[in-house]
Amino acid sequence: MDKETFTKIKKDHWNNFEYASKFSSEKGQIEDILEKIVIKKALDRTSYEKGLDIGIGDGRLLEIYSPHVKHITALDISLKQLETAEKAAKDLSIDLDARLCEDASKLEIEDSSYDIIICTRVLQHVYDWKEAIAGFGRILKPEGDLLLLTYNRFSVYGLKKLYQNKLINPMKGRFRSPISLIKELKKNGFRIDYYSGALMGQPELFNENPSDLSKKLIFKLERFCQKPIIKYFGGRQVVRAKKLGLNELRDL
Repeated sequence: MDKETFTKIKKDHWNNFEYASKFSSEKGQIEDILEKIVIKKALDRTSYEKGLDIGIGDGRLLEIYSPHVKHITALDISLKQLETAEKAAKDLSIDLDARLCEDASKLEIEDSSYDIIICTRVLQHVYDWKEAIAGFGRILKPEGDLLLLTYNRFSVYGLKKLYQNKLINPMKGRFRSPISLIKELKKNGFRIDYYSGALMGQPELFNENPSDLSKKLIFKLERFCQKPIIKYFGGRQVVRAKKLGLNELRDL
């Protein structure tokens, strides 16, 4: 499939997708809570002047990262999602510069423009994820941070989606493994400062309204997010990676 066709399919999908509905069920609310918790942990006490959210969607994560970023620019392939994100920003009294974009594999943005890039639930939707990572490195200022939340091919949910990708629909389950993701980040001059698993309980595999026992299990399993080895098998990968400066690159 060529890039133009791929981008059109993605744009049509997100322009017709009720993003908020994904998090309206009990299962969706659990996903939302756990993702927000781990992103908050990844940001810790960091602060940035200029931030770029690539694929902001409906802006549901603005409340989590906006206290860390003074000026926020938001990109999305969908006008519908951007308009929803602008409303969310207004409700939170956040000054948001929202811009429509095409596929995020290659963005027409000047080099060294931002102090942090936030990219959540997006990497599996770009045409060329390796080109996207290289682009993130180009757009970030030296010593800038890349915050990624992306699905994990090594998870139970990831293996289910891999089956769908290979045998049913190649647009589904374009997930990355921790090995390939970390390798590509390092190749493009990033240092991994934070890595965590998330959604260890794989809530996507439960019913829309899980039983009380299932909900307890999902939250209990989340304690293993930072454990060595185990963290690489969660339903999500959460990474904060720093773009190395010239001096640090010379020392490698």
